[in-house]
Amino acid sequence: MKRPSGISGETAAAKKVRVEFTAASDVDDGRHVPNKYDDSKSPPEWETKIVPQIKSMIKEAIDASTRELEHGSLYTGDCGLAAVMLLISESKVEMDIKLEDALKLCEASDKIISSRRVTFIEGSSGAQALMAVINHKLEIEANRDLSVFQCLQIAHRASRLDRKECEVLYGRAGYLYSILYLRAALNNPKIGIGKVDKIVKQIVKEGIKGSKNNPEKGFPLYFEWHQKCYLGAAHGLAGIFKILLHFPEEMKKLKADGKLKEGIDHLLSLKFPSGNMPSSYGKYRDVCVHWCHGAAGFVPLCLLAHKVYADEGYLKHAKLFGDVVWIRGLLAEKAHGLCHSAAGNAMAFLSLYRHTGDELWLRRAQYFARYVLKNFGKLAEKTDKPHSLFTGVLGAALFFIGVLKPESSFFI
Repeated sequence: MKRPSGISGETAAAKKVRVEFTAASDVDDGRHVPNKYDDSKSPPEWETKIVPQIKSMIKEAIDASTRELEHGSLYTGDCGLAAVMLLISESKVEMDIKLEDALKLCEASDKIISSRRVTFIEGSSGAQALMAVINHKLEIEANRDLSVFQCLQIAHRASRLDRKECEVLYGRAGYLYSILYLRAALNNPKIGIGKVDKIVKQIVKEGIKGSKNNPEKGFPLYFEWHQKCYLGAAHGLAGIFKILLHFPEEMKKLKADGKLKEGIDHLLSLKFPSGNMPSSYGKYRDVCVHWCHGAAGFVPLCLLAHKVYADEGYLKHAKLFGDVVWIRGLLAEKAHGLCHSAAGNAMAFLSLYRHTGDELWLRRAQYFARYVLKNFGKLAEKTDKPHSLFTGVLGAALFFIGVLKPESSFFI
């Protein structure tokens, strides 16, 4: 197997540690294809052959999704298609996209999304947030402001969720994601002030209560979803902690900022010898390398922690998780969606590239794009929602756009 070629500016001692780590990371989990790519240079014929194929595949994915996808959330519905169209518009990929069409998809989807769903990925706040940003791009300010208002009104529903509903996919942290997305996309950090405080407080209160009820777990902030302590980005601590990191002032007011850092540190201490993370507390099978469960979903948490705390240890963790994804992220039995696939895993490389500027991570993303292209038809059949963003070909399309325009990112 091709070992990591190294990080720019890396010392000989650090490189030795990384090589030893990589050998330990090569776990036969039965789920990935051995990675034999040479990441010291870009794939052969990248510009002349692969890039044109990528552009063609993006168009094919969008056309198929336009025909087949049902109205619904970012996860499996039309809002996911609207998100891809929006990113194409923002990233200047040469493609005939009309934002008016993306807006119509969101409007239709918002009408049928269950009122019980409040999050960015699975709920109506995601549809409203997208509508606000698209209207902003179209310079329709009144409709933009109305969508922002409608998104903020959903805070009441988020606050009334069951107290244990705190994770990203279905819980309070997932609603806060919509606020963060609006703040970033509209360049307005004041959006949601007066709304987020209560929800952050609810999450922290539940985390402290969970910690007191489960002292043996060692977390100052502890959360469960369906009676299980998940650790990853979708349902678990990594996702919740990352959202809370975006609200430093609120955490300080609650005197919970120290608890958050302690929680992150304890979470990272639970990694397997391979460098991968368990899917849940007490889970000893080292098999999942995904965004939802495993190393790929921990990269964004560590990069944000590095930015917030200026602690190089978090950057080291992020790079090591990136190595795990490089070694074990070419999934053989998963489709193309962002949740669990080679394309979804490779989003971690793009995050690392944007954070560090190291071309190694971009080259690794390029090789994963090559793998996805080569296996596109075969892998596309392995899901019941083959045209969606988080479980289907739109996930690959979003990743491909990121590879072509790595400075662009749809997610915060």
